[in-house]
Amino acid sequence: MTNSSGEIGIVKEIREGRTIVELQQTDACDSCGAKLFCRPGKNGKHEMAVLNSIDAKVGEMVELDEMGNLLLLLSFLQYGIPLLGLLSGIFIIYGIKPDLYPIRFELVMSAGGFIGLLLGGVFTRIWARHLSNRVNSVFKISAILKQR
Repeated sequence: MTNSSGEIGIVKEIREGRTIVELQQTDACDSCGAKLFCRPGKNGKHEMAVLNSIDAKVGEMVELDEMGNLLLLLSFLQYGIPLLGLLSGIFIIYGIKPDLYPIRFELVMSAGGFIGLLLGGVFTRIWARHLSNRVNSVFKISAILKQR
């Protein structure tokens, strides 16, 4: 139908500034990174609230594209920040080299890594909460497709 890699769906509802699009299920749904935003409706169909930037009407087949790089940012928050915290904790302890005679140095580095991991998780939670207050939709309608 189209050359783009966007998702295809049908506009099901427009109410109070929210546009609900029913997505066509594919084999890629199982490994999709947008599962977090795509919710099954009452009938088991996958629906998503999107930004209607081109004034699509109910019943029209549309193509959806990601707005910005939010999924990339969420992956960085989920994996990158905690990993950086873990490594920072380990290397800070390695740089300080505390002299704790009865405790093995590797155990102290592990504890430092765990504390760094926890601090990275706390920072991620705060940043994700801030993002959730700013972002209204992750996908937008990019084109209205001709139906066969």
